[in-house]
This record gives sequence, structure tokens and C-alpha cells, in this order.
Amino acid sequence: MFTQEDVDILKSALPKGSAGIIQERTGISAPTVHRFLRVGKIKLVNQKKIYAEALKLIEMEMEETNRIIRFRNKLLGTGTATKLTA
Repeated sequence: MFTQEDVDILKSALPKGSAGIIQERTGISAPTVHRFLRVGKIKLVNQKKIYAEALKLIEMEMEETNRIIRFRNKLLGTGTATKLTA
């Protein structure tokens, strides 16, 4: 279902250690998660679960980064950093 390009874009945005987090949250085995990230063949239902969880992780990472930027701007009075967007 997901193309090589889809997975490459996803992987480039994932924080380090994401495969383990995805495995914990989805219950899908680590080898299956890694196979998906290498664009190996896995069941469609697992592809969807992994992709959805990966998107959640990316969103959480972006929100955390933006929170830190806002906090820094509040403390240091600088507004030069731009907010990250998807």
C-alpha cells in the first residue's frame, strides 16, 4: 500500500528510537516494524498500524519542539525561530 517514497518521507521525519516505540504501542514485533521501514512485505493491517503510529510520533515530536521554542522565546524574548509545521 505504501510506496518507497512514502516510507522514506516518514523515516526522515521520525525521531531516533521510533521503531521501538512503535513496536511497544502497536504490539507488532520489532522485526516487522523494521521490515516495514525497509519497505519489506508485511500485512496491510500492520502497515496501516505502523504508519499511523509513526505519524503520531512525528506529530508529538513537532509539538514538543514547538513548545520548547515558545518557552525559549518567552524566557529570552526572541521571536526569530519559526514554528515547525507538518
